[in-house]
Amino acid sequence: ARRDEGQSDVLHGVEVKDPYRWLEDPDSEETRTWVDAENELSRSYIRGDVREDVLSELKKMNDYEKVGCPFKVGDAIMFMKKDGQQNQHVLYRQVDLTSEPVVVLDPNKFSEDGTASLG
Repeated sequence: ARRDEGQSDVLHGVEVKDPYRWLEDPDSEETRTWVDAENELSRSYIRGDVREDVLSELKKMNDYEKVGCPFKVGDAIMFMKKDGQQNQHVLYRQVDLTSEPVVVLDPNKFSEDGTASLG
């Protein structure tokens, strides 16, 4: 990326250089040209065998249980949880800390492909 060494601001009496400010305008021809070149460079790298390796590693790194912060609703303890394979978090309810969690709402069952969500 081109560096504009002449671009700077004075903030609280301190000069702060901003050599890449020209990239802040997403509609400028120069920014679009730079983004296109960066995208082509990235795509040329991930088009090969690397793409599948990266996807496989990302899936492995994301394959663990995730549990949200519990919250109270009346006397019940509620929390969201999903295993590494689920697309959406499942809402659970417990009567107390020693009781078994019960599924209240599982948005993964809203659609066959698991892409429907609850917001």
